[in-house]
Amino acid sequence: MNSDEACKAMLDGMASAIREMSPNSLSLIRIVILKQRVFQAFRSELESRCQQDGQSCLSLKGFLCIFFSEPF
Repeated sequence: MNSDEACKAMLDGMASAIREMSPNSLSLIRIVILKQRVFQAFRSELESRCQQDGQSCLSLKGFLCIFFSEPF
């Protein structure tokens, strides 16, 4: 699985879980990405979804926090 496919799968899974389960105790999803190209792919996919379908973006808004950190 390449970076683009992995990012799409992660966002699909998170959006689906939030939409279908309506979790009461979930307040934040933190994702730490260690590689620059993976971060760029994730950001690009998230921005694309927000531009195409505001509903997909709204289901993640308030839950998602993405960090990029260079490995030590």
